[in-house]
Amino acid sequence: MWDVVAMVQTIYAEWRKTKWNDIDVEMLQEENKKLQKEVKGCDKMVKNWPVYKGLEDAVKNMQTSLPLVEELHHPAMRDRHWNQLMRACGVQFTMDDKFTFGGMLDLELHRFEDDVLEIVDRAQKELTIEKQLAKLTETWKVQNLSFPPDPDNADLFLLAVDETVMEVRPFFFFVTLQPRVE
Repeated sequence: MWDVVAMVQTIYAEWRKTKWNDIDVEMLQEENKKLQKEVKGCDKMVKNWPVYKGLEDAVKNMQTSLPLVEELHHPAMRDRHWNQLMRACGVQFTMDDKFTFGGMLDLELHRFEDDVLEIVDRAQKELTIEKQLAKLTETWKVQNLSFPPDPDNADLFLLAVDETVMEVRPFFFFVTLQPRVE
C-alpha cells in the first residue's frame, strides 16, 4: 500500500512542476487512469484503511480536475475570468509564464466544478460576442451615413442609407435623433 502511495505522490509532485502552457491534459488523464487501476488493484485488506481512502480520493479528485484544466486552457479566458475563478475558489494567484499545474491544483478545482464550467462557458460566449463586434466595427467603419433634413419638417433629420449599407446590414439598428437646437 505504501509503495502505491509513494508512487502516486511522486508522480503528482512531478506533474505539479509543469508550466501552465506545457500541460498535456490528455497524457495526464491517461496516466491518471493507470494510477486509478493501480489503486483499485490494491489488496482487499487495505481498502478500509484511511490511507487507501485518502489515496483513492486524491486520484478521483485529479480525474475530476484534469478536464477542468483543459477547459481553462481555452483561449477565451481573459484576466477578468481568472479573477472570477479566484473569487469562486477563494485563492489568489498570478496567471503568468511562471504559473504551474501545481498552482492550479491548489485551487482544488474538483470542489468548484460547476463554477469553473460556468466561468469558461461565459468566457467562450464573450469571445464570440467580441469577434462579432470586431466584425461589425470593420463593416461599419467604411460606411457613410448622412442625415439630411426632412423636406416637410426642417427640425427633423432622416437617416439616409446608401445601397451598400443595406446590403451589408448585419443587424437591425435604431437611431433616435433629437431636433437641432439653434
